[in-house]
Amino acid sequence: MQKNPFLKRENLFVKKMEEGLDYIKSYDIDLYNETSLEIEKIKNSYPNKEDSFVRDIEMRSLISPIVLDIFKKSGKKLELSSTIYKCTNCKYILTNEKEVSIDGRYEIINDNCFYFSPQVETLIFEEGIKWINDNACINLPNLKTVYFPKTLEGLYSHCFANCKNLEHVHFKNQNANIDPSSFQNTKWFSQFNDEFIIINNQLLKYNGSAKEVIIPEGVTSINFEVFNENELIEKVVFPVSLQKICVASFGGCSNLKEAVFLGDNVKAILPMAFDGCKNLKEIFLPKSLKEIGCEAFSKHTTIICHKDNPKMIKYIKNNYPRYKIKED
Repeated sequence: MQKNPFLKRENLFVKKMEEGLDYIKSYDIDLYNETSLEIEKIKNSYPNKEDSFVRDIEMRSLISPIVLDIFKKSGKKLELSSTIYKCTNCKYILTNEKEVSIDGRYEIINDNCFYFSPQVETLIFEEGIKWINDNACINLPNLKTVYFPKTLEGLYSHCFANCKNLEHVHFKNQNANIDPSSFQNTKWFSQFNDEFIIINNQLLKYNGSAKEVIIPEGVTSINFEVFNENELIEKVVFPVSLQKICVASFGGCSNLKEAVFLGDNVKAILPMAFDGCKNLKEIFLPKSLKEIGCEAFSKHTTIICHKDNPKMIKYIKNNYPRYKIKED
C-alpha cells in the first residue's frame, strides 16, 4: 500500500470554501472568477437551509480538484493556523485517492483535515496517531471504512459525523475514548439501536425509559452526558467492571435518588457527573476512587467515603469544602 505523497504537506491548511477560493485567487484570477460563478450557481440551486449538506458537498466536489491541481503544479502553500501545538499535527490532507493511509508520525488529526477530499472511501490511521479532533473527518459522503491503530487514545466530537455511508469501523484499542457524537448520522452507528449503546466497553448512549437502570457488566466507562437531563431515572446500578464516570454523565437527573456501585474498580468521577441531582441525598464512593472532578455532585448530596481511602477523604476536604462528607 503506497502512501499519498501529499500527506506530508502538513503546512497547507485550507478548510473552508471561502479560503479555498482565496487560495485559487492568489494563483489565477481568471480561474477564480470562473470558479466563483460556478459556486454561485450551486448556491442558487439549493436555496433552502435543509439542503445545506448537499450544497456543501457539491461545492467541495467542484473546488477540490482545482485546489489539488494548483497545489500539485505550484506547491503554493497557505498557512491559516496560528495555534502552537505541543504535538505533531496533521493539519490538512489534499488527495484525490480513494484509499488514504495517514502517517503515524502525526499524533493529532486536526479539525476539517479532509475538507477538500470528499472522494475518500477508506481511511487507515497508522500506529502513532493518538487523537482525531472535532470535525476532523466530518461530512465525507463516500467514506465507507475506517481503521484505527492501537495507539489511538480518543475520538472527539463529530469527528466522523454525517459520513452517511460509513459502515465499517475497526478498533484495535478497546480503551480509546469515544465521544458520543463521533459517529452521529452514519450507517455504522445506526446499527446500535439496543437499550444500551456500548462500543469499546463504553456506554455511549441510553435509549431506555426505565426508572431503575442496571448498567451491563463489561462497561468500563459511562461517557459524556449519557443520562444528562434524564428525569425518569430514579436508581442506577453500576457494574463491577466500571472504571470511570465521565463529565455530566448524570447531570440534571433531578429524580435520581440512588446510585449503587457493585464493584470496587472505579478510578474517576469527572466534573459535573452528578451535578443537579437534587434528590440524590447520599452516595457511597468505592475505596478504589482516585479522582473526583469539580462540581461532580450537587450541594444536596452527602458523600460517604470509604475509611480505607484516607487520601480521597483529605483531597475532598481540602479542595471541595462545600461538599457534605462522611466516613464509613
